[in-house]
Amino acid sequence: MDNSFIKDLYSLSLGAKELAFVWLGYSGIILCFKDITLLFDISDFIEDPQIEDLKEPIITLYTHIHDDHFHLRTTLKLSEMKETIIITCPEVFDELKEFLPMTSLKKLEPKKGIKIGNTKIFALKGVHDCEHYIYYIIYNDIRVLHLGSSGYAPLSKIKSDIIFVPVGQPSSSASLETALKITKDVKPQYAIPFHGNEEEINKYLRLVNEEKLPVKIIIPEKYKPVKLSIVK
Repeated sequence: MDNSFIKDLYSLSLGAKELAFVWLGYSGIILCFKDITLLFDISDFIEDPQIEDLKEPIITLYTHIHDDHFHLRTTLKLSEMKETIIITCPEVFDELKEFLPMTSLKKLEPKKGIKIGNTKIFALKGVHDCEHYIYYIIYNDIRVLHLGSSGYAPLSKIKSDIIFVPVGQPSSSASLETALKITKDVKPQYAIPFHGNEEEINKYLRLVNEEKLPVKIIIPEKYKPVKLSIVK
């Protein structure tokens, strides 16, 4: 792991309609807006030196309890080293409630939301072999969907500029077919395929191009920051 990738992420200057992210593997994402950092499904993908480099304020979100998404020791270390609000599903909440104060731990219910500063966060019900949330983020006028490892969920009424969409392995629910259908439903400006092997990610790109969908596909590389500008 390149220990400089978080510093590189924060070196990107962001305007009001811009964001930056770095992919950690599976559905692990560090997402930065101009004045806030969001961590999704970080599992144990970051260690103490990377935690030290994170800039507050920080919101940490977990889609579900599987260990390639949630890791207890990493979460507790993050909470010890940084001020962060953790937003999660009930199963992860139950794992954390004996260790963390309720002021920093929030359990969302499906279709419910919370506002932290300029950031609104909504939980939607995902499809998986355990309780699973999809997160819908609104920062100013930028809208982001993070689908974790969910299979197909009806999202056609959701307007999102960016989707982080799982395309397959090792999820038991996500597939190329579900990813393509979600992309068609949401019609984002950008789609970032993750939670799949290289063959699945490249095939998703090919399928989207064959369908001539009006979306730009960003193929993420681990630990390589990406900056995106939203056109309204």
